Amino acid sequence: MIREFGIAFLQSFGMTFLSLLLHYVISGSGIWGNDELDFGEWIKLVWQLALFCLCLACLKEFVLPK
Repeated sequence: MIREFGIAFLQSFGMTFLSLLLHYVISGSGIWGNDELDFGEWIKLVWQLALFCLCLACLKEFVLPK
């Protein structure tokens, strides 16, 4: 049960991050409808990527069978 929850959480978080990143790359617009990304928005993206990588590491270490 914990394994299924971990995988589902990771998939939903990862898809959210990837869709957000894809939106930025394709449209070139920011969260608030700006014409270009500002530094704060890039920091948010990097922070989400770091959390995603942390979730991957935790899933690999504690949930998936060895």
